[in-house]
Amino acid sequence: PRECQAMKKIDIAAKCLEWFTCSYPLEVDPDGRIRTIGSVRMKYPAEDGKLPVRFSVTGDFYIQGMNISDLEGCPDECQTFWAASNPLTDLRGGPQHVSGDYIVNGCGLTRLDGIAKYIYADLRIFNNSLDSLDGLADVNVHSYVLATGNPITRLRDLPRCYQIMLTWSPRIPVLRMVVNNKRPEIRFSEPSIPPGFNEIMDRYENQGPGALSACATELIKAGFRGNAKL
Repeated sequence: PRECQAMKKIDIAAKCLEWFTCSYPLEVDPDGRIRTIGSVRMKYPAEDGKLPVRFSVTGDFYIQGMNISDLEGCPDECQTFWAASNPLTDLRGGPQHVSGDYIVNGCGLTRLDGIAKYIYADLRIFNNSLDSLDGLADVNVHSYVLATGNPITRLRDLPRCYQIMLTWSPRIPVLRMVVNNKRPEIRFSEPSIPPGFNEIMDRYENQGPGALSACATELIKAGFRGNAKL
């Protein structure tokens, strides 16, 4: 049995080195998980949408553009988690503590289920298919949430973060910006903002619930009826 276990570990290590570049030496845990104190970068796109081996990583974890559709096998913790440009629909199986950036832009995401609870830099979820930020209410992001390029129509579950950057659309609700006198700030990328919108919001932002009616009325009169919602 010991010889079989040793051979199994050798096979797992060999598969890891075939598919990944590791910046530091690796070990194979008894449960078959690859452990390394360094960073890991995938070399080739996955054949079946899955990671060939499972990981426990101290450094960065790079799997961007590797045809990953299932995050099972990702480390529970890492520094930067870079999984952009993969065909993902949610983030289940991904890391839960990320001490750098969490990067999943351009993945076609429709949900944020499974996202890390602690992100100690930026959360980059731009250019996906998200119609809301549902799932982020219990997430702590220590810097920015970059969510431009998503068809957002609801703003309910906001994360704890410094600022959220969105793309303006005629259906995105903005009255939360009037009553939101605490972080996070909500901002829109400049090219997407129509004339007259910023001037209205600058007058009412963070003014509190008493300004809701006046802001909504002014937005509607200016042609922004779809934005005059909480």
